[in-house]
Amino acid sequence: MAVEVVPGGHVKMTVDMGAGPTEVMSNNPIKYGQWHQLEVDRRGYYVTMVVRSEEESNEIVEDRQDNVALNRMDEYGRPFGAVFNLHKDYSKLFVGGFPTSARIQEVVRATNMEGQIEGFKIGGKSVGLWNFKAANGLKGAPQRNKLKEQPETGLRFDGQSYLSVDRSNYMPNFAKESYMKMAFKPESSNGILAFVGDKTGTDFAALELANGYLTYSINLGSGTVSIDANVQIAMNTWNTVEVTREGRVSKIVVNGQEAGMIEATGEMDELDVSNEIFLGGYPAGQMPVPDVREVNFKGCIEEFYLGPDRVDLSASSPGAYGVRPGCTEGVRKIPLKIK
Repeated sequence: MAVEVVPGGHVKMTVDMGAGPTEVMSNNPIKYGQWHQLEVDRRGYYVTMVVRSEEESNEIVEDRQDNVALNRMDEYGRPFGAVFNLHKDYSKLFVGGFPTSARIQEVVRATNMEGQIEGFKIGGKSVGLWNFKAANGLKGAPQRNKLKEQPETGLRFDGQSYLSVDRSNYMPNFAKESYMKMAFKPESSNGILAFVGDKTGTDFAALELANGYLTYSINLGSGTVSIDANVQIAMNTWNTVEVTREGRVSKIVVNGQEAGMIEATGEMDELDVSNEIFLGGYPAGQMPVPDVREVNFKGCIEEFYLGPDRVDLSASSPGAYGVRPGCTEGVRKIPLKIK
């Protein structure tokens, strides 16, 4: 399956299930330099392609090709099934182009794209575009100003997903003091709720579920100290947690009840970490400290605050991996914003 913008500005999708390629072309060309949303939905032998654009009046215009039938027999009359066969080791996903050395079918001609892409999802799950295996010529870009999603009230984590939040816009004195609050509804009694730290030093802070209780750990450079909250967490029920830190002293409040206080060891009173805060987990096999269990959270998180400010939890955030919006099961679609 391939989607490309061809000369003249039309969006072309090519799908080959083994019986030969089927081409689907948008009715109208897109406007260059503007944001558009692409959605592909394949069900069996039928595929739908939708290209959305937002006019100056904020009206959303759809260019649709619905239920296009795919080839079921090849040129020799041999039937082919409706299963999209991909090899877990050899099949690759290219975004924005592909190297000329890749063995791509000749019907796909656009080898690279000049523009911006964000909000990439597969099967309803966000795919962070910075989690690539290999890349060439990429750089960051401002977020889109069109086709913006409404802030979601919560995100669903499946035990493998996570969300990275840039804290640089919140609490400028984070190293010295911090306040974090969230509502969460767990489906499993173990998992990381929040983690801040990096591979360049020993400092970190972590909040995790461990056997149905919250554990808060912190290291300001002189060793890790931990505290287990004295309030048990109910599964499949909304709970709240607040963590307040002033220098070496941290306090934890669970469901409105004071659940413990802890003081970091040593003389250091600042948390020297990167700007990323991870919610719901951490990339598999990359946890930089040994004192945090490598188990990602399964359940829902919403109403996340850093200081007095509520953080927009968005499944389309560049730091989102595998999360779903609104704590609901998604449909199998592939939304993608292109410019």
